[in-house]
Amino acid sequence: MADSTLLRATREAFFTVVRSRTTSFLLAVTGLGLGVLALFTEPLAGAVLLSSLVLAFVAVGLYALILRDRFGGLYEVLDDESLWDLRDSAGTDALLTRTRTLRFLQDGVFAIRDYAWGNGDVLADYSCDPGYPADYYSAGGRHNVVISLRDTKRRGDVDTYTIKRRTTDMFLGSSEWVSTETLQTTRRLTLTVLFPVSRIPVEAWLDRSSRPEHARKRLRAEVHSGGRQKLSVTLHDPPLRETFTIWWRW
Repeated sequence: MADSTLLRATREAFFTVVRSRTTSFLLAVTGLGLGVLALFTEPLAGAVLLSSLVLAFVAVGLYALILRDRFGGLYEVLDDESLWDLRDSAGTDALLTRTRTLRFLQDGVFAIRDYAWGNGDVLADYSCDPGYPADYYSAGGRHNVVISLRDTKRRGDVDTYTIKRRTTDMFLGSSEWVSTETLQTTRRLTLTVLFPVSRIPVEAWLDRSSRPEHARKRLRAEVHSGGRQKLSVTLHDPPLRETFTIWWRW
C-alpha cells in the first residue's frame, strides 16, 4: 500500500511539472546551463553531460507527443463562459448558461460529458445546443450528463456548445456559492453571477482549491444592465484539475 501511494504521488508530481510550461522551461534552462558549465570545466565530462541532456530532451519530447496523442483527452477548451442568472431574491430559481468552445484532439469523438453539483434540484431543466443530453448518472458526488453531439468529430475540429441548466432551491442561504472545475486543458475561463435587483451581494470573494483560505481574492460587484449587479472572474490558462468558487453573502 505504501509503495502504491508513493508511486501515485510520484506520478502526480511528474505530470504536474510536465503540464507547467514555466517549470518545464526553467528545468530545461537549468540543465543546459549546468551542461555548458561542465563543458568549460571538464570538456570530456561536459560533452557527455550535454549529449545526455539532448537525448533526454528528445525522449521527453517524444513521450509528451505520445501522451498528448493517446492520453491528452478528447478535447481541449478554448473558451469556457458560465453565467449564473439568479432570477429571484429568494434564490429559488436560477439559470446557468454555459458556453464552451472546444478543439477536439482525437478522431471519432461523438459524445462529451457535463457535470453539476450543489444544493436543491440542480438539473430541473437541461438542454445543449448543438447536442442532446442522452444519459444522466451520479458518481463522485456529482450529477453527470452524457451529451450526444449528433455528429462525429475529427482531430482539429472546433465547435461551440451552449448548455442551459435551470436549478431550483439552490441558493436559499444567506451565504452561497457557484463553482467550476478545469477537468480539461482550458485556455480561458469566465465565471459570472448576475443578481436580482432586490438582493445584491454585500461581500464576495474568489476561492481556488490550490490555495489556502487566507489567499482568497476579494471581489467587487459591478453594475449590470437594468440596475442589476454582477460578480465576474476571468482566468487565462488556469491550472488543470483546479476548482474555482465564487462565494458571497447577501
